[in-house]
Amino acid sequence: MKASVLFVMVLLAGCKLDFASTEDVTQLRQAISAQQKEIQNLKASHDALNTEIAAVKADTAFNALMLNLQSAEDTAALDLTDKSFSVVKTRLGIFLVSVTDVVPFANGVKLKIDVGNPQAMTYSGLNLKAYWSKGASNDSSTQTKEFDLPQTFQSGTWNKAEVVLSPAKVDDIDNVRVSIRPNQVRLQVAR
Repeated sequence: MKASVLFVMVLLAGCKLDFASTEDVTQLRQAISAQQKEIQNLKASHDALNTEIAAVKADTAFNALMLNLQSAEDTAALDLTDKSFSVVKTRLGIFLVSVTDVVPFANGVKLKIDVGNPQAMTYSGLNLKAYWSKGASNDSSTQTKEFDLPQTFQSGTWNKAEVVLSPAKVDDIDNVRVSIRPNQVRLQVAR
C-alpha cells in the first residue's frame, strides 16, 4: 500500500502544467470572472427594468382612471321606460339618476326620479337642469328647464325627487338628459 501511494505521489510530482496550459487556465479564469460581472450587471438591469415596469403600470392605471373620470359626461341621458340608471359628473362628485315613473301632470309630464349619491358627503339641495325633445335631439327642438331640489341628498343612498317637464306630453318626449349642480356639501366633523 505504501508503495502504491509513493508511486502516485511521484507521478503527480512529475505532472506540471506547461506554459500554454497555465495561460489557458488564466484566460478561462478571466473569462469566468468577466461573465460573472456581466451576469451581475444583467441582474441589476433586470431589477431596474422590473421596477420601471411596475411604475409604468401604476401610472397607466392611474391615467386610465383619470381619463374615465374626465370623459364621464356632465349630462346623462335618462331612459323613461327602463329602471336603469345614468351617471352625471359634477365638479363635486358623481350622481346616479334613474327614472322610476313617468305620468301626465297638468300641461306637462312628471318624472319621478331616484338620485343616487355614492359619495360619503351629504348634499343640501341640488340644481337639476333637464333637456328634452321629440325624436333625434337637435338644438332647435330641445326644451330646457331648471329645478331647485331643496331636500337633503344623503350619502350612499337613493334619494327621491320629482320634476315636471312642461309644456310637454308623454308622447312628445323621446330624449331626456339631465345635468346636476350641487348647492351645498356637508361633511361630518371629526371628534
